[in-house]
Amino acid sequence: ARFSEEGHKERLEQAHQRVLAVNQKIQALSAEVQAASPGYNQLIDSSTTGERVAELLKPKEALIQILLGGEKSYGFLVQTTGVAAYEINLSGQAAKEAIGELRRAFQEDSAGRLSEYDVSAAFDLYRQLFSPVERQMAGVEELFVVPNGPLLSLPFGILVTEKPPEIRNSDYTEVRWLAEKAAISVFPSARSFVDLRAIARPSLANNSFIGYGNFVPFSTAAVERSQSALSAECREDARRLRKYHDMLRALGPLPYTDIEVKKVAQTFPKGSTTTVTGEKFTAGAVQSASLEDYRVVYFATHALLPAELECQPEPSLVTSLPAFDAEAGDGFIQLGDVLRLNLNAELVVLSACNTGGPGVETGGESLSGLARAFFFAGARSMVVSHWAVKDQPTAAIMVWMFTQLKQDPQLGRSRALTQAQLRILESARRPGREALSHPIFWGAFTLVGDGARPMTAI
Repeated sequence: ARFSEEGHKERLEQAHQRVLAVNQKIQALSAEVQAASPGYNQLIDSSTTGERVAELLKPKEALIQILLGGEKSYGFLVQTTGVAAYEINLSGQAAKEAIGELRRAFQEDSAGRLSEYDVSAAFDLYRQLFSPVERQMAGVEELFVVPNGPLLSLPFGILVTEKPPEIRNSDYTEVRWLAEKAAISVFPSARSFVDLRAIARPSLANNSFIGYGNFVPFSTAAVERSQSALSAECREDARRLRKYHDMLRALGPLPYTDIEVKKVAQTFPKGSTTTVTGEKFTAGAVQSASLEDYRVVYFATHALLPAELECQPEPSLVTSLPAFDAEAGDGFIQLGDVLRLNLNAELVVLSACNTGGPGVETGGESLSGLARAFFFAGARSMVVSHWAVKDQPTAAIMVWMFTQLKQDPQLGRSRALTQAQLRILESARRPGREALSHPIFWGAFTLVGDGARPMTAI
């Protein structure tokens, strides 16, 4: 067929207009996706600039990104006044070793005794990471940290900011902690800060709180059913899977989490909460729930890391697995399951053992992976733990945090968490309670996301 020159130009112009219209629609839909799921860009690792971060910061706020390298590392401090880059005399391997040593204090021996937390090493690490910009950080009340590698496995609040005293009788009450200087939030990337601050909208969910806890340990029948469901390529892992489930049974039940979930629920208005515990707390129950109806989603359970089994490649939360219940799921909420959740949550709490990771090998990546998944699913922020947390101090911290958020609607969530943690420290100053000043009792939790934002009214 032959076309006139005028007809050809007309068709080109029509095609051009259609392309423009499609591009505009894509941009509009992209903005809607990012607003509804603030962490969307985390999955595609898009970049941002220091100038853009500085535009979104407020006075007395600072974002610091630390990049560990082979021989040396680098830090970037961003404030409303601009960006300051500096060299850190610390290799990635040295950081890994230092953090590994610090984390030894959070492992009890067979008699249940705690190791001493090396406050001198914590002070040395603080100086290596922050001393070049310590003067600029004076007066910062909200500190946003973007770490990488092994730094993801340690809560920054338990770094020591002044030369520490000699520790006697497990008394850390005179130690000066970074948590006392600033409320700290962690971000998986600088871009996630931009997305969560510039795009994320407050949750308009109808209900306040849904909490899960007190999982039922795996029964023998449930383990056998789980093994029979293995794919052919994974069946060689059956023996290790049985050992794995034996380990889960050895971890034992968490009966206090039933009390914890219900106590936290009581800080919210009556009629706006749901608690799911015991045998009802299954993976299937979580996946089928209308979680988008809740502003706070709360899990109090064990968490497991990847790489313990070839057939368990993702970080997981442990749920009940009643025998012969096909709707209960497989006893795990894995990262892939999280991606399929539909959340509209101001805050997701993982009051679970090791959601931030128990070690420097995989723990940091587990934290980053879980955070990315929950952000993608629709969370605005998260609370995660970095080691096996103690039942009663954990419940106290969580109840105090939500009580403060209810009493002061303008209080940022990271500030509320920090104040709750420091309240444990304050109580340790009473005679006979000094042992509670050990960081294992108060320092495990980290706020991931924009912790400076206040919560929607709860």
